[in-house]
Parts: sequence; C-alpha cells; structure tokens
Amino acid sequence: MRKIALIIPYIGNFRKDFPFWLKSVEHNPSIDFLLFTNNHINNIPPNLHVYKTDFEELKVCFQKHFDFTICLTKPYKFCDFRPAYGEIFADYLTDYDFWGYTDTDIIYGDLRQFVTEEILDKYDHIFGRGHFSLYRNNKKVNSEYKNVEVPNYRQVFTYDEGRAFDEYCGTSKHWADNLYEKFYDSIIFDDIDCMYHPFFSHMRRREYYGCKNIIYSYENGKLYRIFERNGTINKIPTMYVHFQKRKMAVNTYPDNKFIMIPNSYEKYEEIKNINRLQYLGAGKSIYYQRYKLKLYEFRSKFYKFYLRIHPSPYGYPKLPEDISKYYIEDLD
Repeated sequence: MRKIALIIPYIGNFRKDFPFWLKSVEHNPSIDFLLFTNNHINNIPPNLHVYKTDFEELKVCFQKHFDFTICLTKPYKFCDFRPAYGEIFADYLTDYDFWGYTDTDIIYGDLRQFVTEEILDKYDHIFGRGHFSLYRNNKKVNSEYKNVEVPNYRQVFTYDEGRAFDEYCGTSKHWADNLYEKFYDSIIFDDIDCMYHPFFSHMRRREYYGCKNIIYSYENGKLYRIFERNGTINKIPTMYVHFQKRKMAVNTYPDNKFIMIPNSYEKYEEIKNINRLQYLGAGKSIYYQRYKLKLYEFRSKFYKFYLRIHPSPYGYPKLPEDISKYYIEDLD
C-alpha cells in the first residue's frame, strides 16, 4: 500500500467543529496527517503527527527554500505555497510515496475507498482543488510548480493576497494542459457552496441536478450524502464534504456516528421518513453569512487594486480567463 502524508500548516484558533475533523482523521489510519500549529490538541489519533510551531518559524522555514524574498504576511497565504510543500517539508516526507495538502473544515469518509492503489499507480497528481490534493513524492513532480508559466511562482509568492495557485489558477491548469495523462481530477467529493444556507455543491452539478434537502451522515468512518430526489430518499457514499467559510453549530459529540445538517452537527439518526429529511435539510431563505462574505469580497477589491498597480519586481499574477468553467460545471 502506497504511503500518503497530508501536510497542514495551521496558525490561529481552530473552528468549533475541529474535534469532528479529528474523528474523521482517526478513521483513516493508513494515511498520515502532518499538522504544524501553535495550538494544543487533546485526544490526538495515532496517524496525526503534531509539530508545535508558530507563524514566524514557519515563515523562516518557507523563505529558506527560495532565493528571493517571499511575501507571507498572514496564515491564509500558506495556500499559495502548497504546490511547493514537497520541497519545503521534504525532511518530513522521506518515507512517503505521496504527499499532499488538505483543510480542517472537512469531514472525510473512507479516503482509501476513493483513492485506490490503481489510481496511485497510474497518476502523479491526484485532485486539483486546494482542499485535498496529492502529488507523487519525487524531485521532478515536487518541482513541477516552477514550470507554471501564467502566473509563475515568483509572481505568486511575492504577492500579498491569495491567488489559488494550488488550484486551477496555477498548478491544476498547468497539469490539465500539459500533463493530463498523469493528472487525475475526478470530482468525487462534495464542496459545499458557502453562499447558500442549504447544502449544495458548486461542483458535481450534473449529479446534484434534481437533488434537494441534502444532509450528510457519518457512520463509523463512512460518509454518505443523503438527499431527496423525485420524492424518494437517496443515500450515496462520498469521499469528503468541505464546509468552506460555513459556520457549523455543534449540538452533539464527535462520536463514531453523527449527522450534518444546515448548519450544525447533530446526534446520529437513521433517516427513513421523507418528511424528516425535508425538515432536516431545509435551508433558510435569508443567509446572513452570504452578506458578510460579499462585504469582505467588496472590501478586498480595493487592496487588490492597490497590489495590481504596485506589483512585485516579478509582475502581477494574472488569473486564467476560463476560471469559472473549472469550478462550476455546465449543465448544457
């Protein structure tokens, strides 16, 4: 079995639902998680390796791998450096066949059920989204991010805002255009749209067509999407669910079984009645988090404009023109 390590630098307070992330990590014992953090963690599962550090120490660690001055002023900027983790954290990866990165606002299902040995044998880069990606651990693959032309890594690493270089805006598009035979980018996970209160993924739109009242059930290491379609209850396994920028209330304990509804963790129950599913999965028509995110997006435009007219010596990191097609699948 190929050995996999997932790298997560995390500075700042964890989300309230962090213990649920830990539970889903625990149920994936064949995958190691390397967490670099300033937090104290209780009840650490055997496959979670915690390295106590702080933001300044991580900045020094990152900087020593580049012959130019990087711009790393806030923890969120770690995301742009993710494609370079194979080099930055090389000393921690000597025993692994694959390394990757992930987030902590996720609940994992059985990862090995979806990332099979056949996939690991065939592909060098697996999944192109920032919340979960894998790379084969060798020098050529680990340095491939340096071959991205637009934007190039020097532009991104000297830019003070996130540029999604770990996703389609950088490495994923590069692999899709130039190394597609070694790139596995199937959407077998649920990335929940943060702009709406009900659960709905802004990817896998064809699969979601006609679905409503979506909730998730975690059952002893397995994760299921439960939803209504044509008046019936459907239950399908999925690789993981990503609750990006979504505040989840915690109304139960992180046991081996629980359910997730908009927007909370609840005590496990088996959903057999369509009326019960409709009640649990129903979303609010007014979602205040949406307006908060829109306001933040509006404010950030001014700073991005400033950065655009004051670029680094390496230039402004442009985004691909077809970016929306990558993140939102057409239904036509």
